[in-house]
Amino acid sequence: MVDKKSTAPLDDETGIHYEIKVKGQLDEHWADWLGGLNITHDVQGNSLLTGIVPDQAALHGILTQIRDLGLILISITPKDDYDETVEGDKMPNKIPDDIQYAGFAKRLKAFAFDTLIICGYIIILTAATLAVIKIAEFMGLSLRWPENPILADLMAFVTLILPVILYFTISESSPKQATWGKRKAGIRVVNVNGEKLTRKQAFVRSLVKLLPWQIGHTCLFHIPGWPLAVTTIPTSVIVGYVLLYLLVGIYIASALISKKHRTPYDWVAGSYVIEAD
Repeated sequence: MVDKKSTAPLDDETGIHYEIKVKGQLDEHWADWLGGLNITHDVQGNSLLTGIVPDQAALHGILTQIRDLGLILISITPKDDYDETVEGDKMPNKIPDDIQYAGFAKRLKAFAFDTLIICGYIIILTAATLAVIKIAEFMGLSLRWPENPILADLMAFVTLILPVILYFTISESSPKQATWGKRKAGIRVVNVNGEKLTRKQAFVRSLVKLLPWQIGHTCLFHIPGWPLAVTTIPTSVIVGYVLLYLLVGIYIASALISKKHRTPYDWVAGSYVIEAD
């Protein structure tokens, strides 16, 4: 159903500010194709095309492009209450009150599914590492894991933890707004406006989320003789593991008891996990 008004507000005689809503997640690279309109996504998963349209001919041209892309038009609304920021973008709207936030059970289910992806990657990484070692031995070379705990920790971060962080970052800042596990659980991640996260927001969220895992790795590499000849466990390692379990406990408690089931990494990144439509 197309929602039109009989009159449309002019913006300093340069055109009319419209909000055009279409069904589905439209990628931002289509903005130039659609008259340079700003493309965002609402919490229902629809795409919002907003901006100044010079005249009716330009509007009809945009509608033609929407038709040619096979998109379903939901509404066309001239905006009376248009308010420009310094960049000229529309002021953000908050997430509607009727949106259902994902509870702890669904978030845990999503993480369990994503753990399957992570375990698969670990298996591939292990197989590749063993293959490289065998090839090196065949060539008469000797490859050894760094004895320096800082170098060992850095290698583990680059080869294991960073790729997982990037998996969450890219998935949650994509038009689908969710990892494979979140899609299986029927939830997705949005920002305070109900739109997809920026790459920076998603990266910060993933970095803080996986911080306990990184702390655990760092502690392991600082245990003398780990993993086969452990003698003593330093006090710093014990403190590290106490911090690890404290963080995990805070993450779980906040997801369980906070009103919108937000965790510290949601607060830091400005994100919310909501039920997908």
